[in-house]
Amino acid sequence: MSATTARTLLWAAAILGAVGAMIGSPAGGLLVLAVGAAVAGLAAIPGTRRTRVVAAVLALACLALAAGRLGDARREMARYRSGRAHASR
Repeated sequence: MSATTARTLLWAAAILGAVGAMIGSPAGGLLVLAVGAAVAGLAAIPGTRRTRVVAAVLALACLALAAGRLGDARREMARYRSGRAHASR
């Protein structure tokens, strides 16, 4: 991969992190943030030192945001499995 590809992956990871932080569903946000962290990890492979540092910061930010949503996502999925997902309607 070229340096341009690494920069593109960094932008994609940043966009995924921002979108994941804005998604209202905890499970959906968790998924998008995890994908953002994975894309940031992929950007670190072919990149320069600066690219790797930025990729590490983005990956850690995505993981920190995901960790904050983990409990809510578990509760949401438990409610979904119990069949009470639409009980408030």
